[in-house]
Amino acid sequence: MYKIGIVLCLVAVGLLGWVAPTYAQEPEPHLGYGMMLGYPADPAHMNAVSDAGFDWFKYFARWDDVDPDRDGVYQWDTVQWRLDEACRNQLNLVFRVERAANNWRPVQDDEMAGWQAFFQAMAEYVGQQRAACGYRYRVAFEVWNEPNLDFQWTGQSLDAARYTEMVKRAYLGAKTGDPDTIIVAGSLAPTGGDGVHSLNDATYLEAMYTAGLQGHFDAISIHNYGFGGPPEDKEYGWGITNFRRAEDIYAVMVAHGDSHKPIWATEFGWLLDSDEEGVECDPDWGNWGFAWQQVSAISQSTYLTRAFAYADTHWPWMQVMVVSNLDFATLPSAWMATCDPLRWFSVLKPDGSPRAAYTGLKEMPKRPHSWAAQSMRVTPDAFEWTVRLRERARFTETVTVENTGERPFTWTLSTTTQGLPFTVTASDGAAGESFQIVVDARDLLTGTYTGVVTVTAAADLMPHNPITIPLTLNVIGLWGMAVRPTALGWMQGVSDTHPAAATVVVENTGDYPFNWSIVTATQGLPFSVAPTTSVWGETASLYLSTFRVRVDPRGLPVGDYTGVITLTTDTPMPQSPFVVPLHMRIVAQLYPVYLPLVLRAAPRTAGR
Repeated sequence: MYKIGIVLCLVAVGLLGWVAPTYAQEPEPHLGYGMMLGYPADPAHMNAVSDAGFDWFKYFARWDDVDPDRDGVYQWDTVQWRLDEACRNQLNLVFRVERAANNWRPVQDDEMAGWQAFFQAMAEYVGQQRAACGYRYRVAFEVWNEPNLDFQWTGQSLDAARYTEMVKRAYLGAKTGDPDTIIVAGSLAPTGGDGVHSLNDATYLEAMYTAGLQGHFDAISIHNYGFGGPPEDKEYGWGITNFRRAEDIYAVMVAHGDSHKPIWATEFGWLLDSDEEGVECDPDWGNWGFAWQQVSAISQSTYLTRAFAYADTHWPWMQVMVVSNLDFATLPSAWMATCDPLRWFSVLKPDGSPRAAYTGLKEMPKRPHSWAAQSMRVTPDAFEWTVRLRERARFTETVTVENTGERPFTWTLSTTTQGLPFTVTASDGAAGESFQIVVDARDLLTGTYTGVVTVTAAADLMPHNPITIPLTLNVIGLWGMAVRPTALGWMQGVSDTHPAAATVVVENTGDYPFNWSIVTATQGLPFSVAPTTSVWGETASLYLSTFRVRVDPRGLPVGDYTGVITLTTDTPMPQSPFVVPLHMRIVAQLYPVYLPLVLRAAPRTAGR
């Protein structure tokens, strides 16, 4: 959050009672602990994230930096720096992806294709870098920032449909580049909205669903800052500008059938009263609409830790929570004014020492692992087979359910079919185990048959859960015939002519039965064929038949004699008609060649 939509009427509330949750039953971890950084290049700042027991950090990836000329020639330096830090410090990373630090003009119609290509290239690049790291960190792309506020649109009218198209293009591009990329949409600023400079965030999300959002995101993000009220108080700030505004956003998701999708609090925090450190910011904050949000150092600390506790206890659908912020107070004055609110949301002081809020977060009870440590992949993740009618059979494929995270989990299977006869064994298992898909195609006719195997992990809000494995079987039929030998020939001496014979095999190389018949023609060669029509099944194989050719050259003088056998099928096919030429040569005398050559043994030597 740099600017926040403000509700202009305050509701005075008392501090709600609060009891820290107990972890006696240790429910499954679902929270990710994150901090937004202003200067991650400082190793001390990255260490501060890890030292606090947090496992996510957030920074910015800017289209203008990566593709400044919009020519698809990408410069990955600014992205690579953050990936190196994630790998080196074993932290997960949220990239807020936007145009530029000083240009928030939304993506225009003629830029959408380039925007999608950028996400595809970035996801592919990030995936390659993650694979090269020894630590399996996660990377999420948050699409844009607070699109329901006008300052993020550089003077253009707020347009939920345009932003939704940006999200859809980002999702399609990223998933093509690397399916493991996490796309976080929304980045919504809690506000009642005046309809011109800001739009109600819940209404804005409704409009995004109307514009086709569903199926194009992995999580919805919200910037549910506390605005001065305690995190448990849903009535603070007209019931809108408070930490629990996330519940209203989730209600919209549930109404649209996305109850299984999580929410990420990608920015939240409380504004420290600058008087606590001897700095007077009230005049500026009064002009900017921030004065009402100030809290004491103790309140900033306790509200942050209680916010995590509240989400852990009451919101199983909440995943990554990113404190805003770690270190903006440490940035040079040339970069950020002394009273810029982001300096006072910071949990570090200007000299880098911890504020009470950082100490509280560091000492806060945390789950041993965040949700991102648990992840599932299936290999293979799709099947498509093509078999011929004559090759229909019962066959088995093996699928392995891989644990790409750090914590074990179990899984179950379910199946649906659109005509494909198949079963699965086993129906459940543990991460790292396999199951078999058994397909029985023996009775199928030609056509396409489909089915789906769904693998569901017993882990709430795991990314990529459940996973569906599509199955497609194409049964095809072909016509085909082969004749062998393809030609017959003999040579005999005129004084030793005698009858000759040969067998010709006709093979059905296709999938459908056919009949054949034979006609003969001769240029002086006396021969006969039997049978002259097909008799399938007389041989060992139903796909083979034969006929016998008999030649009687007795009485023929020296010369060449030919004939032709033409085999025609009763069904048109490329090989029909098939012509088998016959050739008999009668010579004056046939000179045989005797083999093998006899090798004579060398004479034995005396004494041997």
